[in-house]
Amino acid sequence: MMDTILPHDLPAANKLVTVAQMQAIERAADARGHSYAAMMEIAGRAVADTVVAHVQSATAPVLVLVGPGINGGDGLVCARQLIQAGLSVRV
Repeated sequence: MMDTILPHDLPAANKLVTVAQMQAIERAADARGHSYAAMMEIAGRAVADTVVAHVQSATAPVLVLVGPGINGGDGLVCARQLIQAGLSVRV
């Protein structure tokens, strides 16, 4: 059985986790009272913050690809945050 991995257990440079690791992180966070909706907000905001920090021009359009499921929710949060930051966004 896999040990539970929490985000603070990961080295700062390690931004990728396996599907099983992400599912364990989400289950642990849910068990601690973090709703999936709150996790989507956090994830989407983090991606948007990273895009804003690296964007070269506020006029360059940003394309956010959104699929079904929870990751799609993260993408919609990201798109909303980018629009609020003043970027041109297509979903």
